[in-house]
Amino acid sequence: MNRAVRRTLISAAVLTACVIGPAAAQQLTEDFELATFPPANWIVRNQSTWGSLSNCWYRLTTEPWPPHGGAGHAGANFECTTDSSTISGWLLSPHLSSLQNGNALTFWTRTSAASTFPDRLQARLCVDTAPDSCGAAGSTGTTSKDVGSYTTVLVDVNPTLTLGGYPNVFTQFSITLAGLPAGLSGGRIAFRYFVTGGGPGGANSDVISIDDIVLTDTSPVELLSFSID
Repeated sequence: MNRAVRRTLISAAVLTACVIGPAAAQQLTEDFELATFPPANWIVRNQSTWGSLSNCWYRLTTEPWPPHGGAGHAGANFECTTDSSTISGWLLSPHLSSLQNGNALTFWTRTSAASTFPDRLQARLCVDTAPDSCGAAGSTGTTSKDVGSYTTVLVDVNPTLTLGGYPNVFTQFSITLAGLPAGLSGGRIAFRYFVTGGGPGGANSDVISIDDIVLTDTSPVELLSFSID
């Protein structure tokens, strides 16, 4: 090959590499693959009148359905409370130090295809007012109706508790964070199994699971560059 032509081809290849945009880093990723539950630095709280599931959230494997991916997923069900009562089961993410507008949260969730009791799930955001105040005792309040410092609702799946309103196959939900202070903030994201009239004697609540939670950071990640002499 002519040396001048070869040099032109190499230059074009270098140019192609240079125009690739900054990579997006994953600030949080959780697929519940490890047998230990909750995963490291996650927090579970059950603010319902306790039923047989004192933590409300627990790890699932192949039952009552396979995970969205891998070997595990996280679930909650009507046994979070007793009789007919309000279920408020919280699953708090690890502390996040780089929350900012434009971050993209995605997760997958579903209920049973044979369910005759409606379910509900909220994803909520708390922004720290002191170092990891969102993980402190009382940050979610104390009663089943409290939300504490988790006042921002990112998504509310089936808020009207309509039968058939919760997806019965794994469905992805995507949310872009907005309304945060300029720059980076610390805080946590919570998944709240919240069902009024739930429990073994209630008209609502069956079982849900969530899987493959990802929070994508919008902060640029510098790519390696190189030159050819």
